[in-house]
Amino acid sequence: MLLAFTGYCIVTYFTVYKTPQSFRDSVEALKQRPDILNKIGQYESYSYYDEDLPTKEDNPARFKLSLKGSDATIYLSCVATKAKSGTWFLAQIKQDSLVKAK
Repeated sequence: MLLAFTGYCIVTYFTVYKTPQSFRDSVEALKQRPDILNKIGQYESYSYYDEDLPTKEDNPARFKLSLKGSDATIYLSCVATKAKSGTWFLAQIKQDSLVKAK
């Protein structure tokens, strides 16, 4: 049990806290967008390559990711911008491809 909890903590740290805030905020926004959910069905997970992430200092922050849903996986190229209030918002979303689930 302790080993499983330790493993969970390590995975959470490396998958959540190593990514820039711009990316984390954008993923949360994308997971709730009706236009995205209409294409992929019920949200299941996201994935990315480290080389496609912005740095913590980038503004605008450019990145690529995929969102997997029950019906399809969508591949996106995005640009997030930091507002004067300090919050990140998606300034641009480009669909690279959509792969239907089998």
